[in-house]
Amino acid sequence: MMTDTLRLRHEVKHQLSPQEDLVLASRLGKLFPRDGHAGPDGSYRVTSLYFDTPYDTALREKLDGVNRREKFRLRYYGERPDFLKLEKKFKVNGLCGKRSARLSRAEAEALLSGEHGFLLESGDPLLLEFY
Repeated sequence: MMTDTLRLRHEVKHQLSPQEDLVLASRLGKLFPRDGHAGPDGSYRVTSLYFDTPYDTALREKLDGVNRREKFRLRYYGERPDFLKLEKKFKVNGLCGKRSARLSRAEAEALLSGEHGFLLESGDPLLLEFY
């Protein structure tokens, strides 16, 4: 796992009440521009398909609290899969990182059909690792 050339970050998730959401959205909206991909209400749909081994390695490591783990996912934003990415998320000593590679819709459909030869032909380090 290459972590020395990647930006690692702390990732902490919090659940907000509807009232807290309104207050934070109002305050943060004055400091930061709205996400260009967001709709009029500031939100957008994210669709992810996670990949794991036949032994559920990623799931088991997450449940067991393993300190160094990784997972792959296919992700797109919005209603249509026009912009697809294969992502590898990893966690090391509480820090998170992510690498991604763009996939065409045809490549994603091939992958989901069990055709994965294009991964080897791509030359992309992430796609090769996923293969």
